[in-house]
Amino acid sequence: MNKRILFTLLFSQGNFIQSRNFKRQAVGDVDWLISRFRLFEVLQYVDELVILNLDREITADFRGMVEKIVYGISCPLTLGGGLIAENHCRTMFDLGADRVSINSALVDIDFLKRISSVFGGQAILAWLDYRWLNSQPTVFFESGTVSGPSVVDFVRRLSGIVGEFLVHSIDRDGTGFGLDFCLLDYLRSSSLFNQTTPLIVSGGLGQGIHAYDAFERDYVNAVSTSNILNFIGSSFGIMRDDLLNKGVDLPHWREVV
Repeated sequence: MNKRILFTLLFSQGNFIQSRNFKRQAVGDVDWLISRFRLFEVLQYVDELVILNLDREITADFRGMVEKIVYGISCPLTLGGGLIAENHCRTMFDLGADRVSINSALVDIDFLKRISSVFGGQAILAWLDYRWLNSQPTVFFESGTVSGPSVVDFVRRLSGIVGEFLVHSIDRDGTGFGLDFCLLDYLRSSSLFNQTTPLIVSGGLGQGIHAYDAFERDYVNAVSTSNILNFIGSSFGIMRDDLLNKGVDLPHWREVV
């Protein structure tokens, strides 16, 4: 299975957001993202785009933004944010999503089973925000304010229902200081993840070496960043070429320089 690089965009009240430890700063609207950030050029080096709607309502602003972005991309698209009903998920697929990201509603197993039966388990990305609590990686909801089960317990509960898990470190969110390798080693000891239970790691990715160190672990299938201000211009391209030159099994789209 190829390794992958995901780029996550956070959207709220008409603007894209830079988040650090879940503290938000607006950086620009969709027109800024396309023209100044040069989104479509950036996405040439990304395997999947994720857009999370922090307002958790499917507003006209959100619809219009997605329509502008879908028009110019060729990579897979995941949409999420406040999806707690089947019609919410259906709307995301109608907007062009290849799959949906679900967070708060992960506690509702019956809901997940319904969505899986209608759209397929592969169409569900389970997004787990976590931080360490009493020496255990613990899932948090409601923008990191409400604690839930441990990451390990949650994964055991959801395995076989969702297609892929993404674990996102709240404490490393937006820092660029590096991924949480303590978590990765902790998950290895749990023997939960393997080639048939894909794992995406997020929170703290700032350099190519961070992704390389994550990909050295065979149970890590992808890395993701939402640090929109850190990955500007050719940054994704440089990181991708560096990883390919180091032998990381990313999809080859063009000749490596």
